[in-house]
Amino acid sequence: MDTKLFSRYERTRDLFFKLREEVIAQRGSREAAELLATEGEEDLYHSHHDLGLAEERMKYLELKVEAEKRERKDIYEHARVARLDTEELKVGLLKEAVL
Repeated sequence: MDTKLFSRYERTRDLFFKLREEVIAQRGSREAAELLATEGEEDLYHSHHDLGLAEERMKYLELKVEAEKRERKDIYEHARVARLDTEELKVGLLKEAVL
């Protein structure tokens, strides 16, 4: 009888330690999963933030390109007007020289 009781005690003790190891392993797995989930959320937040910055920079650069195009067009127009003014002055000087 004592042998059966001792045998049951040993099996129960072994099961207890196995269960304890399993609980510890699962707790570690859960903590690791929570850590990975937290890191994933942070990565997602940073990705959204970086994407927002990239979109803002893209809008800024588009506006800058448009401004440079307008500036070039204005410079070209000023140069054309200056050339016409120069031609008018030449014609005026030639008329005065002929007179």
